[in-house]
Amino acid sequence: MEYRSFPGIKTNPSLLGFGLMRLPLNSEDSADINYEQSFEMIKYALEQGINYYDTAYMYHSDQSEIFVGKMLTQFPREDYLLADKLPMFRIETLNQAKEILAEQLQKCRVDYFDYYLLHSLDRFTIDKAEKLGIYDWLLRLKEQGIIRHLGYSFHDTPDILEAYTLKHDWDFVQIQLNYLDWELQNAKRSYQFLVERGIPVIVMEPVRGGALANLPEAAKARLQEADGTVSAASWAIRYVASLPGVLTILSGMSNMEQLQDNLTTIKSDYQLTQGDYELLDEVRQLYLASGRIPCTECHYCMPCPAGVNIPESFAIYNRYLDTDDTAALCAEYAALGSGQPNACTKCKACEPKCPQKIDIPKELEKPQHYYEFTTAPCDRI
Repeated sequence: MEYRSFPGIKTNPSLLGFGLMRLPLNSEDSADINYEQSFEMIKYALEQGINYYDTAYMYHSDQSEIFVGKMLTQFPREDYLLADKLPMFRIETLNQAKEILAEQLQKCRVDYFDYYLLHSLDRFTIDKAEKLGIYDWLLRLKEQGIIRHLGYSFHDTPDILEAYTLKHDWDFVQIQLNYLDWELQNAKRSYQFLVERGIPVIVMEPVRGGALANLPEAAKARLQEADGTVSAASWAIRYVASLPGVLTILSGMSNMEQLQDNLTTIKSDYQLTQGDYELLDEVRQLYLASGRIPCTECHYCMPCPAGVNIPESFAIYNRYLDTDDTAALCAEYAALGSGQPNACTKCKACEPKCPQKIDIPKELEKPQHYYEFTTAPCDRI
């Protein structure tokens, strides 16, 4: 396993980090974590040298931290680095923030966090954090040793990142970075700004919530043509691993196969050639031409006040674009029941929560349109 070091970082995280937001489940309920399978993955990851584990208050419907406390803490504390996050989108007062952090320590059964982040900041939550004095409070906790390294995760435009980064001294910044968002969300600008200032970058969504592992058929075929021995996900991991200035790469792995594939990639010669970059640029264009809705199924938008199952509605639509399977579309859409897109009231409560800045009410019209008008009437199938 490769471990990278940076000035100001007192620990050496593994290049591949384990994101604890997509653990194996027993059912469709995101809170229903399969503890047996998840524990085996954690044990194997530690044995293979992965020492960085990333959780958050709301992952797995507020159950990820509890998983950490029950499972990860069975191993010696010095064997792992634990990252957790303050959910600014749920906080309205400084006292509330203090209560949540105390709760997180208790749930995770630890005395300190190796890495602590303000979670999923955008221009609105940044303003809130500044008004509440969150940074100064967290800095005092860092001085006390309750937090070892302080940073933030970010979902907004590069100009907002640049302005906020310059306001305070940060040990690291976590950004969404992959070969699709390099241009789609101008992650290139954010990455270059941080690297030029010597601020280590933690990468989230390197495979874009699995989207770059399950590519449109044309894009998948192009990668297979280039090298049929490796997965589509490995290309995405190699892309970010090849970038200097990256401290660790977080992957939300859902089964042992994904974990082993990522480990194989990181432990191999992952550096990309100029031809590889040109190939991934071609794949990027094929992805964009497919018309997919760029949802990572993170579930930050849920629950919907109207009961719409937003992530699954988008997933059904994206799968249909790939397969043109009308029968599957009809069956999966019907299975949504009261969670179908036609229940959307356009209240827009979901939009500020979406890290991808998707116009959710507008995009929900696409699966609804395909179901009701574009395909053969589903009641005939």
